[in-house]
Amino acid sequence: RFKLAIFFFFFSTFSMGNGMFVWFSGGAVLLFQHRFKQLTIWSLMGVLHILVYLLGIKPQGNEDSIAFLIQNPWASLQGFATFLGGLLDLFPWWTIENRIVMPMIFGALFVIAIMILAYVLLVHHTGIAAKWAKYTPKWIQKDALKAQEENQFVAFLIGVLIFILLNGVIIGLLRMRFGFLVMLVSNYKLYPAIFMIVSYLLFLTTIQASWKKHVFRSFLALAILIWTFSAYSYIPNISERRNTMIANAYNQKFNGMGLGHVPFSNSAYYVDFLMKEIIAKQIYTYPDEVTQLSERIGQFPDKQGNDFEAKVSQNEDQIRWMESDHSFSMGAQDGVFIYLKSSKNMYIFRAVQNLYLGKNLFKQYGKGTTLDISPH
Repeated sequence: RFKLAIFFFFFSTFSMGNGMFVWFSGGAVLLFQHRFKQLTIWSLMGVLHILVYLLGIKPQGNEDSIAFLIQNPWASLQGFATFLGGLLDLFPWWTIENRIVMPMIFGALFVIAIMILAYVLLVHHTGIAAKWAKYTPKWIQKDALKAQEENQFVAFLIGVLIFILLNGVIIGLLRMRFGFLVMLVSNYKLYPAIFMIVSYLLFLTTIQASWKKHVFRSFLALAILIWTFSAYSYIPNISERRNTMIANAYNQKFNGMGLGHVPFSNSAYYVDFLMKEIIAKQIYTYPDEVTQLSERIGQFPDKQGNDFEAKVSQNEDQIRWMESDHSFSMGAQDGVFIYLKSSKNMYIFRAVQNLYLGKNLFKQYGKGTTLDISPH
């Protein structure tokens, strides 16, 4: 298995930058298991792989991140805590100053808990409990011998935990120069979710069997609470995003722009070429809703009265369209869609639902929609 791990970690290293972290997490596992001979070979192989990966690599702005870390160490630590506590980012519509409070506090408490857990694991699984009996709590001593049988599973969990922690260090400390919002990006929340699961499993290996059922029930209740509230908070946001992406997908399909790049730029032409290629190869197809949306719009007469009043303003940077009547709904293709039509092309845009600005902390969207379009 040792040779097989080196074989697979070769691909991990050169697949993505954070793949290098497996060498550190794997080294921690070998150190935990007192396999020092294999640890030496592992360390040499890790250094070799990392040096080859870094050979000829071009700077990607990380030097600015290191400079920011040196100048703002406290802000970087706050970012790290916020990243680890990302599961408690339960109010995405709040301002970022208020939004980070719960994740930051939870993340900081989580770090303290992990330090305590690391001490417990050290004395629980390495035989130190017998040597330092007078400094070790009795509840740890009681299960110390039984814990030796669990070492293999514990070693695996430690490896995963260190891998996640290293990712957290890189993201939390080196990307804080972009602001707290980066710490709460939705796809990054996979890291604190796995981190919490692994920490929970490690904690179970340190407690007596009679306590495990009570701990399981407590953590299950906490998990249900967090995920239920997360669903309540984010499903409306996901619905909004999906309907907006349907309009963008229409523009990409019929106008060669819409999926995130500046129109008529080199990157926009590349995305258009790429999308046409993967569709021609039947790797991807646009959702049926794209065609359905254009068909619904095609049923409207070219000139008709508005169902509600709208205001349009313009300056050098943008054209702003606003209305104040539409209420939020999570239906498919629901919302306010605006289309601009000429003899050759039609562009579809979806106005963004306005956020609620009242005193109800649990309400996300208010009435009315807004659309900003670049005149260029």
